[in-house]
Amino acid sequence: MTKFDVELDNVSKRFGEFTAVDNVNFKINKGEFFSLLGPSGCGKTTLMRMISGFEAPSEGTIRISGKDVTHDRPYERPTNLVFQHLALFPHLTIAENIAFGLRLKKLSNGEIDRRVDEMLELVRLPGLGNRKISQLSGGQKQRIAIARALVNRPAVLLLDEPLAALDLKLREQMQLELKRIQSEIGTTFIYVTHDQSEAITMSDVIAVVNKGKIEQMADATTIYEKPQSAFVANFIGETNLLEGEIASINGDATVVVVEGVPIKVKSVAGAHVGQKAHVSVRPEKIIFDAIDADSCNHFEAVIDNAIYMGNYTHYQMHLGQGLKLGIDVQNATHCERKSIGESVHIAWSADLGVLLPGEVQ
Repeated sequence: MTKFDVELDNVSKRFGEFTAVDNVNFKINKGEFFSLLGPSGCGKTTLMRMISGFEAPSEGTIRISGKDVTHDRPYERPTNLVFQHLALFPHLTIAENIAFGLRLKKLSNGEIDRRVDEMLELVRLPGLGNRKISQLSGGQKQRIAIARALVNRPAVLLLDEPLAALDLKLREQMQLELKRIQSEIGTTFIYVTHDQSEAITMSDVIAVVNKGKIEQMADATTIYEKPQSAFVANFIGETNLLEGEIASINGDATVVVVEGVPIKVKSVAGAHVGQKAHVSVRPEKIIFDAIDADSCNHFEAVIDNAIYMGNYTHYQMHLGQGLKLGIDVQNATHCERKSIGESVHIAWSADLGVLLPGEVQ
């Protein structure tokens, strides 16, 4: 028995001359919360539609639970789909919405009632089966849509940006609820989103999609701390993405000159002197200090702007003749806030930056 619930081998999808998905390969483990993350038009929804059977691949093979389903219709696959707009039936009660698919399967009334009650408990809405959909809040409707999809016990549940219409506070609450539900039942979830915070909060594995290809696939920590491309570094969280040229490589230490400023960074395989490169440095990795260690970058800079963000302040500054950096500093009570126009010392360790050679056009 395969340990993978979903496998894509060399899958492509073309619409006329346009290639929406370009030779994608990945495997999703059983019981994994897997997110397809990327900007609008990158191909993530097309990937989801091919897994669910609503689109046929132009090339390649799709397997679910070890079975080739490439040419199977949606209702022939062990999958279910939660849409962004939920598609609940307003004229039916909550229980009738959840039971809809079970009645199509002609299960007994007793089995249907048992499964509906089980789902209402799972989504923490017990005893509300007789209510109308119109009586529910936005978050409750989301839970009912998930219950209706899970009641058929699919091997894989696909979710197409189901939280997009919710306000920020409710969206954050529902992220935790979705992860709780998935952890409790152990069903494989494939979550499609353009929201990086959603993917980072919930996912065991994130596949970052760009122009129909998988740029990087890894857990959230690896994606954030060790991006493999400038696109991933810039798309996941905030970063200082500095363009320059590699001036020297000495063992584990590389120097990249950015607008005349030498930036120290840890070496990576494939880099060479004279090569164009990006250096990615997250704003929270930079501190106000006058550290002068050989392994650190340390500069004098001038504050251009200070933006209060509640729990932290984002400082924009420049050094040299034009190199601009952003720094995030937690607003601890003992930290003195900096003023616009103030000269400051900043520093960050060379191993806190990421070298991305060969990507500057």
